[in-house]
Amino acid sequence: MEALFIVLNHEGHYKELLKTFEENKIYGGTILESQGLARYMAENFSTFKFDYLSSIMNDGRPYNKTIFMVLDEEKLEIAKNCVREVVGNLEEENVGIMFSIKVSSFEGLTK
Repeated sequence: MEALFIVLNHEGHYKELLKTFEENKIYGGTILESQGLARYMAENFSTFKFDYLSSIMNDGRPYNKTIFMVLDEEKLEIAKNCVREVVGNLEEENVGIMFSIKVSSFEGLTK
C-alpha cells in the first residue's frame, strides 16, 4: 500500500480529476484546502523579496487542493495515470505536484 499525495494549483483540474477518479473506480481519500509556503510568506511578511514573489505566483489563486489517499499498487498506478491525463505535464511550472509514500501500517480503511 502507498499513500498518494496530489497538490493541484488549478481549480478546474480538481473537479475534472475527481470525475476521472470516479470513472476509474478510485474512491476514498481526503481533500484539503492548502496554501503554498511561499504564498503564505508573501502575504504575511512585508519585504521586497516576498512582495515580488506574491506578484508572480499562481495567477491570483491563493489556495490549492490537496488530495491524499491510500491505495494498493494497482489502484496507485491508475490514480497516477488519471492525474497525468487531467493535469498534463507536472514538470511545467505552477501546475502541481504528486508523490507517494510507502505505508507499512494502517487501520480503519474500508473497501
